[in-house]
Amino acid sequence: MEKKVDGAWKDRAEQEKKKAEEKARREAGTREPPSASFAMLLEAYAYQAEIGFGDVEDPKGGRIERDLSIAKFAIDMLGIIEEKTKGNLTSAEESVLRSLLQNLRLRYLDAIRGEEDSGGDEAPTE
Repeated sequence: MEKKVDGAWKDRAEQEKKKAEEKARREAGTREPPSASFAMLLEAYAYQAEIGFGDVEDPKGGRIERDLSIAKFAIDMLGIIEEKTKGNLTSAEESVLRSLLQNLRLRYLDAIRGEEDSGGDEAPTE
């Protein structure tokens, strides 16, 4: 009988290590940018979607504004990443990307329905 080996633990261990290093830097008062990674790429687009949904301040303007075209662009970019990386991701990376996209797409659909129900003038651009 063959054993199945879950390689996702390596990814989780690496992420925990990075978080611990960042926490140590913050406590020491130094601030280095996070190291580039696939997870950071996904987080960057997820953050853009959050800005578009009006969840967080726009870092440029410092205001919270809802602009679903920004959210849609970020979701579409994540969809392209999913398509172009198919077969090249670890199971953990694939799972995170799939889950992130599913949640953002559902949220976008809910936002569109909410605007249609309220008769909002802001129609998302396609």
